[in-house]
Amino acid sequence: MPNLHYQDSGQCFPRWVFDADGDNRQDNIPGEAVHRFRARYNDDSITADRIFDYVYGILHAPDYRAKFANDLVKELPRIPFAADFWAFADAGSQLAGLHLNYMTGPAAEIGILLGGSPVFPDMITDDEYQVRKMRWLERGDGRFIRYNERLAIGPIPPEAMRYVVSGKSALDWVIDRYCVKTDKASGITNDVNDWIAEQGTPDALIRLIGRVTYLSVQTMRIVDNLPPALGDG
Repeated sequence: MPNLHYQDSGQCFPRWVFDADGDNRQDNIPGEAVHRFRARYNDDSITADRIFDYVYGILHAPDYRAKFANDLVKELPRIPFAADFWAFADAGSQLAGLHLNYMTGPAAEIGILLGGSPVFPDMITDDEYQVRKMRWLERGDGRFIRYNERLAIGPIPPEAMRYVVSGKSALDWVIDRYCVKTDKASGITNDVNDWIAEQGTPDALIRLIGRVTYLSVQTMRIVDNLPPALGDG
């Protein structure tokens, strides 16, 4: 996601680009690209929006990511013409919907353990939702997230761990970022409990974990059903 570094060292490829004042919207997919895709697939129904979806789908294709793994960390990705345009366009649209709306999207049903015993959310007090640093916990019946000293969440579906972003699973990113951490240089403390309070519900972080779990499982379901991206051009 773009942040302040976008202006100096970041890269972002949006659907549209705008002037500094937010006006004069320009299409970031030129007409020449649309023409080439339509000619390649002999399909005049292909639009710039669907090409954008197609590119997002291609960037998730396992064979494409494996073959160009070294190149993708050093240079801009080159997008192939896959045999089935619409398979990747439809997959890209589904993936984008999952990834853009994960904060409000569906959540996987994940159990909560209090002191090692399963409980319902209404059996947990607000204070028991306080968290400092989550970590993984291995139990005989699966993999759990140790939420705090009393609460654990799980079991986490193994499929969720397969969705990896920048070298870590999406759930690992949640565990890493949603904690209490003080920056040594500035002395500023980032407290996840402040974020939880802002959400208006004490189980906000557990709900987020459920949503990211759902997103991860569904992402891999879509990715596993993609056709080959390479071999046609």
